[in-house]
Amino acid sequence: MSKILVSFATMSGNTERVAQYINSELPKISPETQVSLVNMMELTEELFNEHDLNILGSSTWTDGEFNPISEEFFNRLSASTIDLNGVKFAIFGLGESYYPEFCTVVEKMENVIKSKNGLIITESLKLDGYVDDNMLHSVGEWLNQFVNTI
Repeated sequence: MSKILVSFATMSGNTERVAQYINSELPKISPETQVSLVNMMELTEELFNEHDLNILGSSTWTDGEFNPISEEFFNRLSASTIDLNGVKFAIFGLGESYYPEFCTVVEKMENVIKSKNGLIITESLKLDGYVDDNMLHSVGEWLNQFVNTI
């Protein structure tokens, strides 16, 4: 049985909605999977080692910055001495493409994970605009690309 952690940092609820969708879809894609959904406010880096895959999501704020919740977590992770060697990650971000810094929080999350030797197992997903059925369909396709490989 695989264990997957889905963690999100949300201010308006959009990232949480995507994370909840992932949480509900994963058992359909991989019935042998145990999924945990955790708000990034409650996330500790030690949880990463307890899961076969860690899916992290955040929105991009203002000029390409972390939102306040993901900023706090990723600052703490950056300062940590944890080694995530061999720990698997997938990353998604929400943003608005009319901003010049569209979904740059995705690269920022990737950089922190890589700096701790974490393994990003698939191309990160950048979601544009408000959560709707089309967006959730894209999330489902993204999950199908890699979940069964873990």
